[in-house]
Order: sequence, then C-alpha cells, then structure tokens
Amino acid sequence: MLALLLLALWGGDGGDAGPAPVRDELSLWTAFEPDEVTQVRFIDKEPEGVRLAREGGEWTVTQADGTTGSARIERARGLVAALASLHSTRVIGGDPIDYGLGSSALQVQATLVDGSTRALHIGDPLTVGDGHYVLVDNTVHVAPSLPLALLSGDPLDLLEEAP
Repeated sequence: MLALLLLALWGGDGGDAGPAPVRDELSLWTAFEPDEVTQVRFIDKEPEGVRLAREGGEWTVTQADGTTGSARIERARGLVAALASLHSTRVIGGDPIDYGLGSSALQVQATLVDGSTRALHIGDPLTVGDGHYVLVDNTVHVAPSLPLALLSGDPLDLLEEAP
C-alpha cells in the first residue's frame, strides 16, 4: 500500500529515475587564484571606499579618509579566497534595480597582478533559498551566501586593531 502511495505521489512508473540533476556552476568572470589579488576595494557610501591592498606578504586597509592600518593576514586571505571561489548558481533576466542592484548596492572591485579587474555589486538576498543577487558585467546572477557574507562584512573588521 505504501509503495502505491509513494508511486502516486512521485508520478513514477517504478523504474529507475536516474541520478538527480546536477547544477552546473556558472562563471561570473575569468577565473583567478587568490594569490593573484593585489587589491580589493569596497565601495558603499563613500566613493573612495575602503581598500584592502597587498604588498609582498603584508596586507593593509586604507579607510575612506586615508587612514591606513595593518590587516589581519588570515582574514585578508580568507576574503580573497572567498572572492576567487565566487560563482553563479543561475542567471536572472530583468532590471538590476528590482534585485537591490541600484546605485546604493555594495560594490566590490578586485585588482589582479596583471592589472585586470573583477567587479561585482551585491544586492538583495533571495526570499526563498540560499543566495544573493549580484551584478557582474551588467548581468544579474544568483551567488551563494557564504562567500558573499565575507565580502559584504565590515571591511574595517580586517584591521588588526579596530578603529
């Protein structure tokens, strides 16, 4: 009886349905390694933003007012690793403003050793499921929340000594 009920609920014919579909990760941009990142800018309310920069093995944080301090190396490494691992779970059509990706959205801009850049805007969280809307190259994507949590946190928390 239970088998018939399950068959009716799942609409199957009792045969093997095969493996569950696998979601392919979509690229947001050309891939890069965390060690290739020389600078990350976080632009929120201040046009200058907060800058995390690496020279040699040292990371520094420069605030919008020009104040500079040493960054916690492990936190800086974790942040650039999150940025390098970021991917899209799906592409969304429509107006970016509808997804919290207007002019007030947080911008994250990374500069790599070859001078190329990667940039994204972080928008609203999904109302159902895990992820946030992000804008990369004028295309709205959904990206996983975990790496975005590191990128959208207060960049001043990277400082060895909080201001």
